[in-house]
Amino acid sequence: MKTFAERFLQQFPGRPALLMTDQANWNLAGRDLYGALKESNVPVLRPHVSDGTLTAAAETLDAVKAAVAHTDAHPVPVAVGGGDIADCAKLLAADFRGPWALFLSRPDSVSAASPLVTETPETLRILQATPGKPVAPGLVGYDLPRLLRAPADARAAGYGDLFSKFAAGADWLLAAAVGETAIPPQAWEAAQDRLVSRTIHPKELADGDAAALQDLVDGLLDVGRACTLAQSPYPARGAEDLFAQVWTLSAHATPLPHGKLAALGSLCALVFYITLLRTPFTPDHIPAALATYPDWSAREAMISSLLPEGALRSRILSESRAKHLSPEALRQRLAALAYGWEDLREKLDRQLMYFPRMRAMLLCAGCPVTPADIGLTPARAAASAIVAQMLSRRYTVLDLAYETGRFADCVAALQDAFEIDRTPATAAAPTP
Repeated sequence: MKTFAERFLQQFPGRPALLMTDQANWNLAGRDLYGALKESNVPVLRPHVSDGTLTAAAETLDAVKAAVAHTDAHPVPVAVGGGDIADCAKLLAADFRGPWALFLSRPDSVSAASPLVTETPETLRILQATPGKPVAPGLVGYDLPRLLRAPADARAAGYGDLFSKFAAGADWLLAAAVGETAIPPQAWEAAQDRLVSRTIHPKELADGDAAALQDLVDGLLDVGRACTLAQSPYPARGAEDLFAQVWTLSAHATPLPHGKLAALGSLCALVFYITLLRTPFTPDHIPAALATYPDWSAREAMISSLLPEGALRSRILSESRAKHLSPEALRQRLAALAYGWEDLREKLDRQLMYFPRMRAMLLCAGCPVTPADIGLTPARAAASAIVAQMLSRRYTVLDLAYETGRFADCVAALQDAFEIDRTPATAAAPTP
């Protein structure tokens, strides 16, 4: 913490620090960090510590801005924790058009070290009204022994978050293949080159091994760096993230950290890939795919009938409209996919792993691997793919299934995969 304070003083001379956190993370690290900053003569404003969950909402940001309106210089928000805490710091820094800093209080807060903000109707509204845009933290600090003392569940969530980058990487390859994004080599290297070695010891991580935890921290920090290098969310977010978002919004799913939900989402994405890649897509399949793809008016009517009026429906309509293709554009994409199918399949096969192996590694880390682990039936978990596909304009395996006319087959395969074992599997996970 002293090192973090000294680096803060060097990087942000004369700028006051504004700690933002909740009570739990204040107790884990915030109080000590506040003391270390003061001892190092960093100008420190009164911390913003929420009694409950710190929500990334306009009301929160307005309250913080009102509290610091008297300061001569814009403060540097310092998030102590991830999730909404880090989102608040990123959004506030974007409003100030200045830097922010992150201190990791738990292993599952590391993924916050990126320019990405959790995509919710509220954060999207805030971003539209914000003069700047979120950036990666200018300074990241952590204390490994302190991270080891955090609840064991946080290690599992952090592992699920990092492990989900196998699925995210597959979607990144897929999106590049259809021309939706690029893959800068340096960004791919940062996010993917050491992913296997950094996720190879899930049991050791669950048992509290320091080296395994260091691998986890380094891996997630590199994914955040990759997002900055690529100027894109693709290094960090694919279909697994969309499944996790749907379950976070669901009244039926058990509330769990995002990393744990993304772990199960990775298995869902893998089933989609397995189902799609086992059957070649050839030029002969194009007419049937074109016939099943609705025009926008039919798509809009379906979405409106599926979801109640509100912010979520508005977001889904906006995102779905942005990626909806004209018949000719779809024909061109399908033709490119058909003629490049074997090359694409080989790339994806190299990126992905066998379902049993993925499931076993997540289970060893203490992550959910069945719908029952998050309070869902196989049917409801599989059906969540429908909303997940609509939730973002980012191209994922869900869009590949939808555009090739094989979406229903993939949903059925996903349900079948989870019907095999309805027993909550994390009950058998090693106890840290």
